[in-house]
Amino acid sequence: MEKNYIFEKISFPEYESIQNYLDNLGYCYTTRVYKEVRKYIVGQSYIAPWGDVLIIDEVKKFWKVSDRPYYDEMTEDEKMEICKYSEDIGLPYEFIRFSKRTEAVFGESTYIDSWMQLVRKVRWNYPGLETEELLDEHKQTVLKFMNKKQAICVRNRETVVGVLLFSRNKNVICCLAVDPKHRKRGIASMLLRKALDELDRSKEITVSTFRENDDKGIAPRALYKKFGFQEGEMTEEFGYPNQVFVLRP
Repeated sequence: MEKNYIFEKISFPEYESIQNYLDNLGYCYTTRVYKEVRKYIVGQSYIAPWGDVLIIDEVKKFWKVSDRPYYDEMTEDEKMEICKYSEDIGLPYEFIRFSKRTEAVFGESTYIDSWMQLVRKVRWNYPGLETEELLDEHKQTVLKFMNKKQAICVRNRETVVGVLLFSRNKNVICCLAVDPKHRKRGIASMLLRKALDELDRSKEITVSTFRENDDKGIAPRALYKKFGFQEGEMTEEFGYPNQVFVLRP
């Protein structure tokens, strides 16, 4: 089975200069040696330590450091460091170009099939999606939210791997889900950050999630608390015990 590299983390020895290049040019370069060679794949996305989603645009392999682009702009220390882990021990190194990728986008009706495939994967974790009839009702709801630009998703090319619905009128996060294979990679934070940017931060923003003694609530409760939400009243949704979380102005 081919390994899926989407949203794995990419490391850098230092951040500031790389962030500046990305902010000013939209792209940057890095050199990869030793165990990092052949790790990064063109067209795949990765999470930077500071939270940006980066996409690999180009990977070139070299055996001599002097063949590297922008060689004349390198310091002697930089040249020696790359040589030590490549040319000096008879190994190649890679010169990689990467660029920033939008964290999350508004869902479109053309995404609905992939969106619902994700919903079906996680339906066991969300009361109110137990039957085909309920799933179809949810699909129609998603399409309405898409039409109002109140549906956000993260995609891996054509595949939706994270979804969120919100209501501007009610200032509410309605639901959030991430493909189980892509969790713990920052996708939920991307979705929530985008939604909060669309809501009225001068008023209370609410979301209903699982209660503290429910194992299904461990991850979402931690996420909302990280963004400043506080525990609110106990409630029920579709007959299931929940708790409201509130983000105050």
